[in-house]
Amino acid sequence: LEVNRLVYQPSDTQYKSGVPVAGAKLEIVDVTKSFYELVNRQKLSLKEAQEAVSKSNKIDGQSLAVATTDQSGLVRFTVSKTSQQRPAVYLIRELVTPVAVTKMENMVVVLPILDESGNEKTFLSLFAKSHGTFSFDKTIDEKQSSYSFGEPIPYRLSTIIPQDMTNLSSYEIEDIYDQGLRFISESLEIFIDGEKQSDSIKAVSLSENQFRVVFDVAKLADFSGKKLEVTYQMVIKDEAAIDQDLVNTATLYPGDLTPLVDRENVQTGGFRFIKRAAEGKQNPLAKATFVIKNHTDDTVLTYKEGKYQFEKVATNASGVVRLTSDNEGYFEIRGLRYGSYLVSEIRAPTGYVLQDKPTAFTVGVSTYSQGPVLSIFNVKKPKIRLPYTGTVVTSTAFVGLLMMASSLVMIRRRKK
Repeated sequence: LEVNRLVYQPSDTQYKSGVPVAGAKLEIVDVTKSFYELVNRQKLSLKEAQEAVSKSNKIDGQSLAVATTDQSGLVRFTVSKTSQQRPAVYLIRELVTPVAVTKMENMVVVLPILDESGNEKTFLSLFAKSHGTFSFDKTIDEKQSSYSFGEPIPYRLSTIIPQDMTNLSSYEIEDIYDQGLRFISESLEIFIDGEKQSDSIKAVSLSENQFRVVFDVAKLADFSGKKLEVTYQMVIKDEAAIDQDLVNTATLYPGDLTPLVDRENVQTGGFRFIKRAAEGKQNPLAKATFVIKNHTDDTVLTYKEGKYQFEKVATNASGVVRLTSDNEGYFEIRGLRYGSYLVSEIRAPTGYVLQDKPTAFTVGVSTYSQGPVLSIFNVKKPKIRLPYTGTVVTSTAFVGLLMMASSLVMIRRRKK
């Protein structure tokens, strides 16, 4: 029996363009007895019994040989045509799968196999099925369309620990992230088949905008074939670019073999406003002050310890985000999730009436960089005019004259 150990691209459903896989360790097992027990006792057809044996993880049989595929992906076994006075049945399975290759499907060979003329074949060339390459995935748990400044973003790296781990000189994972992201080092955790591990890490090194996890190869070898996951959190910093992808690239370095790469990206949004006079040429107004509110519960946006959050606090409380229009009337909010919000004026420009009704706006893709810029208007305070006082002045003068005349009369009387 000659086994061609090949790997195929997912799109190659006809298995026509396989790539040889060297270093795969295959075992051939005599399962004749178990096979015919399925046929005779469970009344399965030959095809059904063949499928049952291939999918079983606990099939009884006698291991006959173990061999490793060469550079052409080939391995050969010499076997008997019969076993226990019956046509022999053999199971071929993979014990060790090389790095970056998915495990091949089990193969069950039921002898005899005949050629087109009805003659029994003495040499069989078999082609194992194995779709795709061994994966290394970078994902974000419950990924959102956008994130706010300081909001924890849960990343996850996952792969399968190679079955020939001991053949690798090293095993490392590196993550390089955008300058607008900050890695929370204390959030780093390692899981193997869902169980938290710490002994498998040899070192974690940090440098500018990247970190690297160095694994202990010998300890990882104890978990060959199991799922390895690296989880950690990052946050978007307040100096991050708005409306742009903040890219995060992870690379798995399996010794001297070809590195595997995957990446994720996140975004944060923003919005721009302009304060204008409601009258005339609608000139821009400076020094108007605003806060941002949640459109559902009237909570106020605060910024504390590098993180946005909405709180039930007064607009003059510590940590409240206050926005003030500049000399051109512009002001803006950066680093919000996509969604609906309210902008509420808390101080009007000098000489203008406070706009006491909040204005709704929606942060979305490119609303910061491409607009629209939302205009918010104020009306001037009315001028207070004093009433006309001419009549009052005339009356006052008449009273004064009357008092003077009375004084003169009294002086004359005293002289007499």
